[in-house]
Amino acid sequence: MQNTTNEERGLSGVPAEPITEEVRKHIEAVAASMIGKSNLRECDYDDLCQDLTLQIVAAFPSFDPRRGTYYTFAQAVVSRNRDKIFRRRIRHGLDTATVSIDITMSPDCESRLSAIDEYDAAEARAKEARESLVELVHAVMDGMNENERAICELLMDGLRHVEVMKKLGIPERTYFRRFESIRAKFKKSELF
Repeated sequence: MQNTTNEERGLSGVPAEPITEEVRKHIEAVAASMIGKSNLRECDYDDLCQDLTLQIVAAFPSFDPRRGTYYTFAQAVVSRNRDKIFRRRIRHGLDTATVSIDITMSPDCESRLSAIDEYDAAEARAKEARESLVELVHAVMDGMNENERAICELLMDGLRHVEVMKKLGIPERTYFRRFESIRAKFKKSELF
């Protein structure tokens, strides 16, 4: 099989490789901006870069140069997956602080116990806050009809608006009408 370039195949706006230099720089900038949020640390930087890179590589075949530039396409993929990473971390409780292994404590036993007690107390408060939030969300969802509840559950699972519309097979106008109703119910709740 002969190697042909994208230009020869009539795909002038498609790069030969999915990760161009400017896309790589964008991935690195986004990964760096995620550090410190949702309990992500500097040691997570390489994993974030790799995860975002893999998402772009997976989405690469769906790029259509008639709809915009490749860089804009890559930015959208990175943005969408950055948000998914945050939602996944929150959903699985990975956004709460942990005690660093590198913590420096004095050799006496009291210091160690107080650090562990502080960690346990912080963990208990985070768990209590998460449970309280879940109860409030479920209380709001109890007041929703079946269609609204289905949309809400899919959004909480991390799906984007377009993905929810496809999964439920509903038109955009219907979806956003239901979404606005969901939003109004949450705004009336104790959450806001």
